[in-house]
Amino acid sequence: MTTKILALTDALGNLVRCVLLPGHRFDTVGVPPLIDGVQFGALIADTAFDSNTILADLDQRGAKIVIAQHQRRAKPLPSSTHDESQQTLGRQSSVRVSELFSCELIS
Repeated sequence: MTTKILALTDALGNLVRCVLLPGHRFDTVGVPPLIDGVQFGALIADTAFDSNTILADLDQRGAKIVIAQHQRRAKPLPSSTHDESQQTLGRQSSVRVSELFSCELIS
């Protein structure tokens, strides 16, 4: 059995909240409880979060959206998420979040 960990961090990579999901669930299922009640000006995420429902919620909040569009999106959306500087920022944030969960076993 596998588990997915969705993490919400601040701009410095500090953990704000996390949600655990069964490994077979879509990541998008964990987003509403992850961001519910949290105020933010922008969200940086990977293509797993490229969902019309999530994008509409973020747009309604007035948050800047930095989510790379999924290559299989039926109708590509006009956006600035393909800007190289924003993609770089997204990659750097992913590294910080992955470091949050890295660990070393010592015997």
